[in-house]
Amino acid sequence: MIDRPVLKTVLPLLATLAAVVLSGTGCESYTFGNDARREGMRLYDQKQYVDAAGSFLNAVKQQPGDYQSHFMMGESFAKLGQSQKAIQAYKSALDIQSTTVAGRADTETRSKIIDGLASQIALAENRTLEMTSLRTAAELPAGTKPTAKQGEALLTIARVYKFAGDHDNAIATYEDLTGRYPRNFEYLKEYGLYLHNLNLDTRAAATLRQAQAIRMDDRTVNDTMAALSAPSTPSK
Repeated sequence: MIDRPVLKTVLPLLATLAAVVLSGTGCESYTFGNDARREGMRLYDQKQYVDAAGSFLNAVKQQPGDYQSHFMMGESFAKLGQSQKAIQAYKSALDIQSTTVAGRADTETRSKIIDGLASQIALAENRTLEMTSLRTAAELPAGTKPTAKQGEALLTIARVYKFAGDHDNAIATYEDLTGRYPRNFEYLKEYGLYLHNLNLDTRAAATLRQAQAIRMDDRTVNDTMAALSAPSTPSK
């Protein structure tokens, strides 16, 4: 069952789809939803983003709990330059994904959804409003332990700054994030690689070394650390 707060996020987006009355069993709805998602993926791959968005809208009408279709709807709207609709779809995807065990386990897709959301907030006309909402969600009351949801909000803020090219604020937010969650490998990895991309290699190495202390088997981290440790070749 989808919680009422989630439905409040989903229903306004579904209202953009022309009213279609469908009948049938739950099994039929599941089948129709999957068919619509497959059609949406085909259209998206062919760069027919308007039609793809319509197919994904149809898919979530059949299966409101299909976070993948909400995500791809956001991707389609982003391609069309419709940032506000994309933001709404990404938010719906995140809310719905967190309601199932399988969704919560799909961390790879969740990171992609957050990336899409952050990229569109960076472009949105109401960016200030969205950032205020994120900061409220990331607030850590005195004397309380940080939660996963607060960390996710802070991560989104950092990525918004990154996409906007505001590196100073991005770094400050990543510092806050990794300070609150010093044992979160993914946060440390992302921040360290970001520092490396900015050629802040001393800070990058220190951050990635923290990540390695948590997990030593990540190839990207290990390869980056090897490159940072290699002696530089003197220019001729």
